[in-house]
Amino acid sequence: MNRSSVAALFVAAIGCTASPAATTTGSGAASGGTSAGARSISAGGTTGGTTSAGGSASGTTGGTTGAAVCEPACDTNESCVAGICQCVTSANSCPIGDGGLLCVNEKSDHFNCGTCNNVCPPQANCDDGGCECQGGTSGCETVNGLICVDERSDPNNCGSCGHFCSASGQTCSDGGCVCPPGEMACGEQAVCIAVGNDPLNCGSCGNDCAINLPNSGCKKGVCICGISYGFCAVTASPPTCQCELHGCSAVPGFATDIYPLLSQQTGAFGCAASGCHGGAVPAGSLAFRDSAGDLDAGMAYAELLGLDGGASSAGTPACDAGISEGAPSTQCACVSLVVPDSTSESYLIDVLLGQLPTGCAGNLDMPIDSDGGWAKLDSCSLQLVEQWVEYGANP
Repeated sequence: MNRSSVAALFVAAIGCTASPAATTTGSGAASGGTSAGARSISAGGTTGGTTSAGGSASGTTGGTTGAAVCEPACDTNESCVAGICQCVTSANSCPIGDGGLLCVNEKSDHFNCGTCNNVCPPQANCDDGGCECQGGTSGCETVNGLICVDERSDPNNCGSCGHFCSASGQTCSDGGCVCPPGEMACGEQAVCIAVGNDPLNCGSCGNDCAINLPNSGCKKGVCICGISYGFCAVTASPPTCQCELHGCSAVPGFATDIYPLLSQQTGAFGCAASGCHGGAVPAGSLAFRDSAGDLDAGMAYAELLGLDGGASSAGTPACDAGISEGAPSTQCACVSLVVPDSTSESYLIDVLLGQLPTGCAGNLDMPIDSDGGWAKLDSCSLQLVEQWVEYGANP
């Protein structure tokens, strides 16, 4: 009896029944499951085989192994390696709130620029690992990090980082701190003040009308006398003025007050005595120096009033021929330049005010500066001359 017959008898003897064939199926691995890690991993495969019972044993073994897959899919800056999401070579891993890690590109990530958790401010992009402000803004470092500001209009960073527009009411315009129109930043506290009507800062910071023009107020940036007060010259060197009740108390004289002013050798109109009103043919036949080149107040006084001499005159005025003494200013040549007690008829006042009578040719406004332009007298100096004429044009 061969071994097959013995085996059959053995099976029958113990009451077992053998199936004609048996098939075993198993996974490609010994067991299947999910790996531990940041992401779930699916791995699978089968190995199949069949063993037949018969006169001879024969079988076939076959199998299929599946590729590892990352589930869920990897994020940007990650790649799936052996079923695990890993940062790509150009990225770095940064911790996140739930204890995990996030792959970021620190060269371009807005929230992790250059290093983990370095968040770029609004209006900035992350460029090559650094926050770069965009849209015409500039980067300024603060205790809280970088901020992007427009230095053209930011009152806290006006023109440059940290330059604060400190004056109350100031705004930043074109990179400079400015007060509203008609106002200037004045005083130690740098407050914007309407200088058009502030008597302590009239027209400019620190121009105190009470000091510079007693009994006056401020109107349109100029200290002016109040109702019932007159604007009066008080002294001549230098000219000072104040507001006075019931007319001006000072009575200027030509030699002591007016001549030194008009015959200046230096200053805005220093050419008066040395050029314009000097030499053989002085302008307007008014000379401040005699034929010897010496200053002569008496001669100038006689020429201004059209007199045939004066207290110390060296001669008669050249343009007096045919004109009566005290003739009003009705023409531009050979006139009495001053009419005592009348500023409206005095040609001297016309040229000082820049209000030439009808018929005058050319630009004769006086005095003129070294460039030939009009160097208008300040209001107090002009008041001194007018006051001299109004009070009789005393010598």
